[in-house]
Amino acid sequence: MTTDYEYKVGGSLGENAPSYVVRQADFDLYHSLKAGEFCYIFNSRQMGKTSLIVRTMNKLQAEGFACTSLDFSVRGSRDIKSEQWYAGIVYKLTVNFNLGNPSEILRGWWVERGAIPPIERLEEFIETVLLASIQSKIVIFIDEIDSILSLGFDTGDFFALIRSCYEKRNFNPEYRRLTFALVGVVTPGDLIADKRRTPFNIGRAIQLEGFKDSEIEPLAKGFEGQIENPNALIREILTWTGGQPFLTQKICRLIATDPNVETRSRSVPKVNFASLQDLIQKNIIENWESHDEPEHIKTIRDRMLLGEQVAGRFLGWYQQILLSGYIHVDESIEQIRFRLTGLVVKQQNIIKVYNRIYESVLNLTWVEKELKKIRPYSENFQAWVDSNYQDSSRLLRGQALQNALQWATQKSLSNEDSRYLAASQELEKRELEASLAVQEEDSRILSAANETLSKAQKKSKRMIQFGSTFLAVSIIGAIIASVFASITLKELTVTKLEKTGINLLQEPFLGGEIKGLVNAMRAGRELKNLVNDKPLADYPTYSPALSLQYILSNIRERNQLQGHTGEVYSVAISADGKTLASAGADKTIKLWNISTGKIISTLSGHTAIVNSVAISADGKTLASAGADKTIKLWNISTGKLISTLSGHTDWVNSVAISADGKTLASAGADKTIKLWNISTGKLISTLSGHTDAVSSVAISADGKTLASAADKTIKLWNISTGKLISTLSGHTAEVYSVAISTDGKTLASAGADKTIKLWNISTGKLISTLSGHAAEVYSVAISPDGKTLASASLDKIINLWNISTGKLISSLSGHTAIVNSVAISPDGKTLASAGADKTIKLWNINTGKFISTLSGHTAEVYSVAISPDGKNSCFCKFGQNHQLVEYKHW
Repeated sequence: MTTDYEYKVGGSLGENAPSYVVRQADFDLYHSLKAGEFCYIFNSRQMGKTSLIVRTMNKLQAEGFACTSLDFSVRGSRDIKSEQWYAGIVYKLTVNFNLGNPSEILRGWWVERGAIPPIERLEEFIETVLLASIQSKIVIFIDEIDSILSLGFDTGDFFALIRSCYEKRNFNPEYRRLTFALVGVVTPGDLIADKRRTPFNIGRAIQLEGFKDSEIEPLAKGFEGQIENPNALIREILTWTGGQPFLTQKICRLIATDPNVETRSRSVPKVNFASLQDLIQKNIIENWESHDEPEHIKTIRDRMLLGEQVAGRFLGWYQQILLSGYIHVDESIEQIRFRLTGLVVKQQNIIKVYNRIYESVLNLTWVEKELKKIRPYSENFQAWVDSNYQDSSRLLRGQALQNALQWATQKSLSNEDSRYLAASQELEKRELEASLAVQEEDSRILSAANETLSKAQKKSKRMIQFGSTFLAVSIIGAIIASVFASITLKELTVTKLEKTGINLLQEPFLGGEIKGLVNAMRAGRELKNLVNDKPLADYPTYSPALSLQYILSNIRERNQLQGHTGEVYSVAISADGKTLASAGADKTIKLWNISTGKIISTLSGHTAIVNSVAISADGKTLASAGADKTIKLWNISTGKLISTLSGHTDWVNSVAISADGKTLASAGADKTIKLWNISTGKLISTLSGHTDAVSSVAISADGKTLASAADKTIKLWNISTGKLISTLSGHTAEVYSVAISTDGKTLASAGADKTIKLWNISTGKLISTLSGHAAEVYSVAISPDGKTLASASLDKIINLWNISTGKLISSLSGHTAIVNSVAISPDGKTLASAGADKTIKLWNINTGKFISTLSGHTAEVYSVAISPDGKNSCFCKFGQNHQLVEYKHW
């Protein structure tokens, strides 16, 4: 190794350290701070952050800047009081900038202002002492800020003060001389945890990446004169470290100090890379814990396992990466924290293992070992996974399932864990429903038989003078005779009818409700022809009659509406419940007569997919939103186009009409919401503020407030002024749906982070977070009384929640694919859900029982709505001998 050349392992490198590698971050940080920009470097540990601060600070000081660095890893423990902590900052600033006697400052200046909070004293100190005493530009580096977050008091005030120093530049020019640089292992969202306050959203993020091939010259210099081509050796080292600074410096030092490593060669191809591999294997990978000095891999491991709540999620993600090579970036806060462990690295739109060394040490065996420690159902889970998710005997039931769900509460589980628990819940629910169904069926058949027996007894008393006991025996004997009599054509027919009736009782709506009704009617007619006019007591089998009775009592399916030639994206029902509008991928809107199921008219005009429809409260006007960037208004009675509203520069995703029918809101992929005057078709205003496509809009019942969902936020707007009221932040991934309660007090939002959040609209405060879905939540709806919330998810489940307590009431299973949308009837009794399985299902909200499936769509169903009158009725009329003579469903 070159004389006096040292590779530094652990700690920061000095200003003139020869092995310091200049990266793009050096250029970015220096020029940004010189220009007065607030900066932050948030990255994993041992990436060279402190060394970067030292070099940048020295360069700025050489140019006349007043600079200091506050290292908060030594600024007190969790037990320190806020008074002491803030006083300590004033003390350090006084010393570092030579502002006077620090003891006098604390005994005099600080104590004299004891009547005001410490944060306000620090604010005053910055303005009246620091800025007044120093006339040059000032840069304050705040290092190890993650240590601040572990203090025993709210430190959000401190970061809010830093943000206010930036904002004061608009009012006080002196603040333009003051700049901060924040450094640590955190995310911007961690700095101000109180969601009621403006988040820390200022400054430039400095990307600190690993060493690249083009930057390795300083490292290669240490081997000049030792090998023919040191650059080739450093490049090979990078194939092991991925450019991770600590590991790269460590391996260089191992090579330089190990006499057994063959580094001499006459040409590049002969550099002994096998010897390098042996050195890494023996000194880093094998028995890695004993070699991990200073600690590096242990630090990464500990951050991966920091808290059982997130360890499951981090291990699950890492397991997926080891198995498939990568996972996709979603920029959620949780995933950013995963990257801050240092174990993985973001490359464009994927996340992969940082390097070969990490992958060799923290391998799949390690992952499985750690997962077993935190997973109370580990053995059954692993057996289920090994069976390719098929062995249902390994799923949890009863108390074991309840214990597992309790353990999973407030934890970020891996996808496979969520899938396992969801499958266990689904199985237990099916078994419970099957058991209840058997009990209900037994009870119903027994009740029906007792009723039939009673009627037969009353009729027979007039003709037969035998006792009631003999009559009962005769009836039972007739039933037994119908089963065990000699096989004749008649008895074969009876056996067939008995089997049909039993099948219909077990699965009355197999293949659809209308099909079940037709099969029951056919069996009933055959039975009627078989018995002629015999009394019911002489029927050879009762199951066809019982099945017809059950189906007529429970059928809810309406006529199947078929007409679209592609997927149906949205439906809406008029206030009088007579007309339904549907929108689809075939670029049309269809109007249907609900009572007859026939198409009234087809509205053509859009030149691309129609994403959304809405009907005005008076039932006269329909609005449609399309991928052709337009909204169209239609006269429902004539089917004619009224006007086309143009203004969006990208897809229009959603429309909503105010209760008075005067205003229309549209949400676009162009990141805007537009408000329109329906009567004139003119644009009222454009609401801008979202940073991504707006996916959903909702208008409050009083027409004063609009809610919009996009990126990871919900925004509330004043419709009359078009001004932003507040931004609700809390979701860690895209928000898909919003709904406002009838009283206008509560807003519900659903997102890709698998949660539903309830917000107080007047204060903008988060009321509660509802967690329970195993996948993204696509839709929410609030009951008219504001007590119940329904949510629909990618996990094929609809969840019902108690809004006041935030607790799960029940989970509704039945869809075989994604549930895209939910809607609740005005009476609050019925819930409709729309799914990618091409069906709409109706549910009884009070009992959580499945009512019916509405089939007819030939592709995925994306949205449902229920008419304001909430009607969903069936009328059945019988003639003599239980013949069905009329059936209507509306």
